[in-house]
Amino acid sequence: MNCRRAQSDIALWAGNDLDETDLHCLQRHLEACPECREYNEQMHALMRLVEECPLRDEADAASKSVVEESLWPSLSTRLATVPTPRNDRFNGWVPAVAVAAVCLAMVLIASPPRVSSPQESSHASVVSEVQETNLSDATSTQRVQEPLRILPVQEALGPPPNLADIERERRLEAQEEMDALLGNRREFRPMSPEEAQLRMRKLHELHLMMMRQHGFRSSP
Repeated sequence: MNCRRAQSDIALWAGNDLDETDLHCLQRHLEACPECREYNEQMHALMRLVEECPLRDEADAASKSVVEESLWPSLSTRLATVPTPRNDRFNGWVPAVAVAAVCLAMVLIASPPRVSSPQESSHASVVSEVQETNLSDATSTQRVQEPLRILPVQEALGPPPNLADIERERRLEAQEEMDALLGNRREFRPMSPEEAQLRMRKLHELHLMMMRQHGFRSSP
């Protein structure tokens, strides 16, 4: 037996309306629950106070025997004001959420899906094409408005060549070739006629090239 059922049986016991079987169960519960024992004492004290109150007239005295047999109807209004312990936790949100979910599902099922008409779809396609065209025009206009950076001729082609350095490099190359043809003067070794003829031909060509560089013309 829980406390809620026990307090209801206590009220019936105070009004002499409780069965013997329920009374034995209530007494066993009162032995283990101090809160219900306190509630039982308050309820019986209230009943004794009601019984001690004098009746107003003879009509009430005539109905005293009926009241003594069952006082529960007259005490039901007074017992409504007695505070009852409330549960610490409220578990009513689970059914509320379930009912809300069922209602939402019914609304979604009842409402048919909205099918767009051909006119709306064509209008949407035209709007998207116009937006894409405007975006491409804006991009091309931005590209045209950007100034082109023209590089100077000197920066594009690099620094101008130094003619003196070029002439010096050519002379060094010619001198190296001549030294290679003449060989090391400190070394004297015999040469074959073919090697000597080839070296003389290269010396002659090198001599003509150097004369052309200095502005001389070879005699025919």
